[in-house]
Amino acid sequence: MGLFSRKPQVSFDQIDSLLSRIPDLQLGAVKFSAHTLAAGWRKTTPKPGIDLTTCGLTGWLELEETLRFTEGTLSVHETWTGSPALFFISTPASAPADSAAGGALAGVPEDHAGILHPGDDGNLQLLATLDPVQLGQLDRWMRTFPRL
Repeated sequence: MGLFSRKPQVSFDQIDSLLSRIPDLQLGAVKFSAHTLAAGWRKTTPKPGIDLTTCGLTGWLELEETLRFTEGTLSVHETWTGSPALFFISTPASAPADSAAGGALAGVPEDHAGILHPGDDGNLQLLATLDPVQLGQLDRWMRTFPRL
């Protein structure tokens, strides 16, 4: 492969087939499922992703960014553009106390992650939390995804 050549394109069907073999992960009130995202300007590039479902809402997360979050190199994680529901995932340490996220995460232990969603009133609501053990389980589950 030359310096400017393109990687072979993987089809949506191929990724869907690979991701369908990954069992769902239930962590308390939060369920994670493998999901294929449509990336690129024309939405023609398939990309591994995750469905996050809690409190009757589902949001889409990009796999690599979610791994960065569980590794600690991304401090605030947001759902994919076009996701059915908007979620923010953050730790109290990443959210200033005087911010909307900080207010919603008040009382959450520093090493936990909170899943936040804008309420009807526009304020962020804490829907669920993930403790360090659950974050480790999520990280290990994501590492079972095929590398494309």
